[in-house]
Amino acid sequence: MDGKVTSELLSPAGSFEAALAAFQFGADAIYLGLGSLSARAEAVNFSADDLARICAYAHSLSPRRSVYAAINTLVRDDEIDEAVLALDATASAGVDAVIVQDFAVFDLIRRHFPSLKAHASTQMAIHNLEGAVALRDLGFSRVVLARELSFDEIRRITAEAGVETEVFVHGALCYGYSGLCLFSAFRTGRSGNRGRCAYCCRGEFHAPGDAHGSYPFSMRDLFLLDHVRDLRDAGVASLKIEGRMKSPLYVASVTDLYRRELDGAFADARERNEAISDVRTVFSRPATSLYFDGASSPDRIIDPCAVGHRGALVGQVRSVRRDERGARWLRFAPQRPLEVHDGLQVEFPDMEGGRPFGFAIDRMRLAGERRDRFEVPSESRVEVLLPRDAPVIPDGAQVFCASSQAVKRRFAVRTPRDAELRAALPVAFKVTLEPGGISCEADAGGVAVRRSIPTTLGPARNPDMTADAVRKAFSRLGDTRWSATSVDVEDPLSLYAPASVLNEARRAIVADLDAERAAAHDKAIADVRAAIAVASATPISPTLPQPPRRSVKVRIEANMPRCDGFDETVVALSCEACRDVAALARRIAEWKTACGRLRLSLPIVMRHGESDICAAAVSALADAGFKDWECCDVSGLAILRRLSDGRFSITADGSLYSFNGLSARFLRSMGVAAAVAPFEMDDEQLLDAVGYGASWFMVPVRFRPNLFISETRPMDGSSSNAIALEDRSGRRFETAVRDGRWITRDAAPIVRDEARFAAAGFTMFRHDLT
Repeated sequence: MDGKVTSELLSPAGSFEAALAAFQFGADAIYLGLGSLSARAEAVNFSADDLARICAYAHSLSPRRSVYAAINTLVRDDEIDEAVLALDATASAGVDAVIVQDFAVFDLIRRHFPSLKAHASTQMAIHNLEGAVALRDLGFSRVVLARELSFDEIRRITAEAGVETEVFVHGALCYGYSGLCLFSAFRTGRSGNRGRCAYCCRGEFHAPGDAHGSYPFSMRDLFLLDHVRDLRDAGVASLKIEGRMKSPLYVASVTDLYRRELDGAFADARERNEAISDVRTVFSRPATSLYFDGASSPDRIIDPCAVGHRGALVGQVRSVRRDERGARWLRFAPQRPLEVHDGLQVEFPDMEGGRPFGFAIDRMRLAGERRDRFEVPSESRVEVLLPRDAPVIPDGAQVFCASSQAVKRRFAVRTPRDAELRAALPVAFKVTLEPGGISCEADAGGVAVRRSIPTTLGPARNPDMTADAVRKAFSRLGDTRWSATSVDVEDPLSLYAPASVLNEARRAIVADLDAERAAAHDKAIADVRAAIAVASATPISPTLPQPPRRSVKVRIEANMPRCDGFDETVVALSCEACRDVAALARRIAEWKTACGRLRLSLPIVMRHGESDICAAAVSALADAGFKDWECCDVSGLAILRRLSDGRFSITADGSLYSFNGLSARFLRSMGVAAAVAPFEMDDEQLLDAVGYGASWFMVPVRFRPNLFISETRPMDGSSSNAIALEDRSGRRFETAVRDGRWITRDAAPIVRDEARFAAAGFTMFRHDLT
């Protein structure tokens, strides 16, 4: 080792061609999804066969490249078998790791697919050192950190967590913390945690009574090109490009840009700027470094005026003039060469739908000429024919190149030969020639078969050629899944075997090998299913000393409600309140006097040292006798487990996502006594879980879930800390500051029929008034 710090460049592969593009233009690794259970369910994604082919190709390259499969959604109970088959496909293909959100998938890997490494998805919302260390201790080999972290936070976690870190450096951003966003699920029924996000944060909203809308949650795109070397020097293992929904051209151009930056391959600033401009012609929104350098103003993070692809800024409209036939020509001086069929977009105030006016160049010419040009150089004065339906375009409007034929040619993707994509399994043959026939043995590492082919073999005229003929025949495996690593030949009597007989013997032994492998595979899957069935056969045993039939959750800062009718009051602590432990203890004592039985809940997000502050508060309050606690994320659970020493009764809020029986049992094994059912579990899913969850789940019967949890104030044009917004359908939402973060909720609470769930057998119910 020369001590040089390296980081892999990790590119998205939403399709097979995008995967090839990534490798061709410099990616060290790709991440992809299968047909389901992927956070980008609407990407093209990969079949099991294509997964095996791309893994074989990646591993054949020099240097060897890596492939990561994303099985990173929440999994329903009726999808567990689908998860098993997906993991089996990844293990069979030889993927280098699986990206995971649901603890059920992680538990399946740990118990039944130990050859697979597990990477914690950004959907797990790991945003502090405590969370990263907790996942390391569970057995995750890498943690994808929340995009919201600053460089100082990334550097500390990377240095101290003892686990690989992965950081997003480029691409689309969510307004709220990934994994904690419920907006799409509750507004459209399409859950981001289930891979079906409807991208509601890109939608238009307006203040009640105001017809003029904007895009107050629409984020700029992350662009950390200037910082990738800092991240590499800090020891970050993987620099990740977002974009599994993007085209192969996008993957190629962005990968090339970051590869050249990491390698120091740009000759000068001009060449670097040209490469950036090329990327922007493929897909780009206005850029942001988000919180990399710390807190940032909303106008540097959100673009409230427009959504979607902009392109590379190439100039400003100088004028629009009509010719003698009434056709309109757009005059400007482009800052990059243009050619016919390039796409242009013009941006101006009051754009319909928040999108610039776009069109492809059909005709263009140099100003003052009448002859059409196929291409024009940069800095020239150009006239481009506008479509007949073009709106009125004001002078000074910005012009963007939104599609470049030259860029498409520059990043054309080469298709490898079939032989380069062949996913072959190694097999060793032993062939023995005898007067009465051919005996074959095949050993494929755990699967071995024998076969005899009766025939009559006579003496060979050229015995020195027999062994080569046998090896040649048994190495002809191109139309099978196998590749011969060796062919040992035993021919003590110097016999001759015709090529037709050798080919027959090869086909027979390969067929036997396929059948034996299939039988072994079927048995292995059956064993996994049987183990899951045994684990799922019994209900999760209750461990709460006094299970609360009805509990209510409130914020520590709230006015004390009437606690009549509730067996337990759960007080949600804030990071701010935890800073003054003495004052916090007095406030909790007041709550206890007013409400009786209390449980204290840690915040869902703890950053910038907040986890250390909250941990100190837990320790002090525990010493004062408080032992009933609730956690909302992985780091909160880790803090409580570390400080418990067997003293605490720990419950989990729904944001820890015990979304199925396996994940619920996993949390139970981690010391969680009961859990609020995730808000995203619909009524039927909950009722189906009564068999194992009647004494585990607290059914939320009145709640206003956090639809967004964000570090950034929406850009609604006001300065208020409490904002009311409506979408285009008239549905109202409220956004307010809570514990230093912006929380967006539906204006109306969700209410469930408690009696229905009680009649089904559930015994605990939660009213969440936070």
